[in-house]
Amino acid sequence: RRDRADDAWAAIRGSIKFGACPGGGLVLVKLSNDLKSIALDSNNTSDCHAASILSLAFMKPVRRLFDNFGYNSEESDKIIDALFLGNQPYDLFREAFVDPVELLDSASAVYQAIENSVSIASLLGTLGGVVSFERDFLADEHERKYAREFTDAIKE
Repeated sequence: RRDRADDAWAAIRGSIKFGACPGGGLVLVKLSNDLKSIALDSNNTSDCHAASILSLAFMKPVRRLFDNFGYNSEESDKIIDALFLGNQPYDLFREAFVDPVELLDSASAVYQAIENSVSIASLLGTLGGVVSFERDFLADEHERKYAREFTDAIKE
């Protein structure tokens, strides 16, 4: 609870200092969509690869947001597709699309997510190889179920 309160307080301070933008990952989804179109339209293969990698990197925080809130990949894909097409953010707590002024993100938090995505994408682009481990989907599903039960309990 304390970490959540600290995060909320830091977001409020960042919003006061740097401003706010539509929340729920809408800005990152729109940027990812723009990068996909750049990748498709680009004649330069290195620009195409960079744009497609960044497009995927920008979607990671959004997907993590949905995962942390207990949505499975099918549910989050449907909502993210609607975010691509519309201009309304999705409020995960209310499970509905809302007016952009009702759900705001700190501009500094969005900037930090973009900066981290670019950093990770550039790091992966310069490495000779990457070692990864197979994801434990059973543990992820258990965590999603727990997160969903937690948020349902808060709603009640």
